[in-house]
This record gives sequence, C-alpha cells and structure tokens, in this order.
Amino acid sequence: MSRYSATLLLVVAMCFTGTNVPLGKAVVAEIPVYALIVFRFAVATAVLAVLARGEEGPKLRDMSLAQAGDLLLLSLLGSVG
Repeated sequence: MSRYSATLLLVVAMCFTGTNVPLGKAVVAEIPVYALIVFRFAVATAVLAVLARGEEGPKLRDMSLAQAGDLLLLSLLGSVG
C-alpha cells in the first residue's frame, strides 16, 4: 500500500469517526441508551454468526462440556476475542 492511499484511508476513517459523534447524540436523544446497546450487540451477533458459519475449523457444537465451560469463563472475563 502506498503512503498516499494509507493517508487517504486514515482520512476516511476519521471522517466516519467524526460523523459518528453527532449521529450518536441524535440517536440517543430519541432512543434510550441501553436499548441502543442491546440492539447494537444483537445486530453484531447476528452478523458474526452468519460469518462464523462459513469459517473452517472446529465448530461450537463439537465442543465438550468442559471446553464450553472454559469458553464461557473466558468470555465472561473478556479474554476471548
């Protein structure tokens, strides 16, 4: 990637970030914050579930009960990502 295209991508990313602040304030004025958070995570979960179905590797349904418990503990501690 050239230096020019990297700079352009950074400028575009900052434009999205700068647009997000007034948009977020307008949305929060109409929708309760916690409802917005739940909606945001629900949409992200649905998108990630669709994307994860196509990934290669072991599937969640093939995990043992001990592995599922370990994964739950890691996710509660914020170590999964």
